Amino acid sequence: METIIKALLEFSDEELIQEINRRKTMKRLKKVNKVFKIVCEYYSVTEASVLDRGEKGFARGTGPVRNAKRALMYILRFEYDYKTEKVGLLMGKNHSTVTIASNKVKGEMEVNPNYKKEINFLITLINHNNYEPKNINTEV
Repeated sequence: METIIKALLEFSDEELIQEINRRKTMKRLKKVNKVFKIVCEYYSVTEASVLDRGEKGFARGTGPVRNAKRALMYILRFEYDYKTEKVGLLMGKNHSTVTIASNKVKGEMEVNPNYKKEINFLITLINHNNYEPKNINTEV
């Protein structure tokens, strides 16, 4: 333990603060990556298709792609308290798109108990510390 303390004393306060901030950022990025992997695997879509902006004037995703996008926006916004601007940056969307999509999921969860169960199942998988994504889309 003494050697660790001596090693840490060699660093300035600014360097230690920078390292702590770097570790916090890496932890957040790991969580975001896990959210993307689990949601995309659940809906059997690729991360690239979820992030694809599509051509102007055409739907940006239908069926499973749209469902995955909406679930991602909802989970990041309401479960992890990311601001809509930050979710928009992660997803390549405008903050108003994130607001509308995540509110649609929230509204659907209020009237459809099966959909609420589906989204809560995804959140449970994401929060499970030892879980690594596999073929999960049949477990609801």
